[in-house]
Amino acid sequence: MRTTLLLAPLLLASFAYYFSSCVSLHAQDISLRPIISGNISLSADYYTLNTEPAPFFAPRRPANLYRLVAQSNIQYGIIELPVTLMLSSQQTNVSTGFAVNQSLEQFLQNPLNIIAIEPRIGALQAHLGSYTPQYSSLTAGDVQIFGLGADFKPGRLTASAFYGVAQRAIEPTFPITSFNLTGAYQRTMKGAQFGVSSAGGSTVSFQVVHAIDDTSSVQTQLTTVTPQELFVGSVAAKINIDSTIIADAEIASNFTTRSLRAQLYQGSDFSSFSPITVRNSTRLDYAATAGVAFLLGPVKLRTGAKYIGEGFASPGFPYLQPDRIEFTVQPAFTTTDNLLNISGTVGYRINNVLSTQTATLSQLLISANGLWVMSNDWSVAATLSNFGVRNTASNDTLRIENVSRSISVSPMYSFSTSFGMQTVTLTAGYDSYDDYNVISGALSDNSVLSTFANYSVVLSTMPLTGYGGISYVSNSLKFGGYTTFSANAGSSYNLAALKLRPGLRLTYSSSSFTGGGSNTQFLVGVSCGYTISGTTVLSLNATLNSFSFSTNSSYSESTIQALISTRF
Repeated sequence: MRTTLLLAPLLLASFAYYFSSCVSLHAQDISLRPIISGNISLSADYYTLNTEPAPFFAPRRPANLYRLVAQSNIQYGIIELPVTLMLSSQQTNVSTGFAVNQSLEQFLQNPLNIIAIEPRIGALQAHLGSYTPQYSSLTAGDVQIFGLGADFKPGRLTASAFYGVAQRAIEPTFPITSFNLTGAYQRTMKGAQFGVSSAGGSTVSFQVVHAIDDTSSVQTQLTTVTPQELFVGSVAAKINIDSTIIADAEIASNFTTRSLRAQLYQGSDFSSFSPITVRNSTRLDYAATAGVAFLLGPVKLRTGAKYIGEGFASPGFPYLQPDRIEFTVQPAFTTTDNLLNISGTVGYRINNVLSTQTATLSQLLISANGLWVMSNDWSVAATLSNFGVRNTASNDTLRIENVSRSISVSPMYSFSTSFGMQTVTLTAGYDSYDDYNVISGALSDNSVLSTFANYSVVLSTMPLTGYGGISYVSNSLKFGGYTTFSANAGSSYNLAALKLRPGLRLTYSSSSFTGGGSNTQFLVGVSCGYTISGTTVLSLNATLNSFSFSTNSSYSESTIQALISTRF
């Protein structure tokens, strides 16, 4: 954070100089006026849960949640100032750490919040605050930072750089607290990219990304979290061979220090060319991707290959699975009138490429999707998939071999009468899972048959819309199964004179088990929208969900949401 604050004045000074140069170009044009646009919304959610007996069911939402979402843009010729704010009263989502006593710095660095100021002057754009750099598929593209960055794209050249905090520091807590947090080190990440493109659209880019955990960012040493340092550099290219063939490839090398607590490496060869301090836990590995796309009129074909080394780790993609090689083929066909669209994917993946583990796992995926528009009224969609997994373990207990299959067909009929515009959709699907493990496979086998029917209408005689649907799902297991029946209906009415749009929705479902009882659910929701002005709307939503189990236990949860939004 301190480094970010030190670099900010330099970036702002450079930007101010470029700004003044560009403003002078427009100083003589007195007709130029700034254009201001944007939107802002403020919402409040309230949630309550009642259980019988208490407590046997955990709350699925926080008791209260407040959110502010605002986007604005000021444009003056080639000068733009976009600002984005997405703030939440909650600290965490599914993957961010929780700070017991959140400081202002931790609030700003929380990836759940977005505070982005991104001024643009012609070919130069700055990023201040929340920013997700998008460099390449092996370096950066999936991690949000809080810091600063800049992109400069004059003509066919591209230059970019960034620096910021990718993970905020969180102090650990002891087991006596209700949170029992393991804590986290602050991770800073920086990177740069330089690229060039041709008149035909081909591009070549060089990018480097570095991330390191700051062991001094927390007062208590973390025992279950290991501080790391990562560096990755790559060369990526896209080549338009002609108008029908496009090839792309990327080659990356990576240095990963798995523990900054490890001793310094005493050798010389490895340290001489490493961009990071080499320790006994430092690894060097590689990754590569390649693909070719053929655009042959109505037929398109994409082929691809990817290799990720066993020790490869990218700071910009923390969940990238290492030690694998995969191949994909993706054909597609579209008629010239777009009435028939068919696409598919065949993929094959192998892990444990260098045989560093006891068994190798292979995966095969085959999927297809189709849409046929037979007329203005009729259309049908279909999906098919087959996914198989197998390993080479000789021990029957550890052996994995299973196949998942899925198929669905969904016809749709839309028609218009004096009554209104109506749509009927039917969907039938079948899913199966077969486990070929000789010991436990029979207990895992199951199949699911599902059917859905939905109807919607927009009346022409009054401002009323409605919908309804029913579904039936049957799951067959080795020693029983269960079935679920559900029905739903809803409608909304536009009271233009009162600037109101009330709505109602109802859902009922019942699940029964073989040789057991049944569970029931009933949900009712009401909503109302009020147009305060032409650009400002107030919305209120309330939902009550009640669930009763066959074991004489139950729960009910209610949610109330208020939202006000405006645009300018």
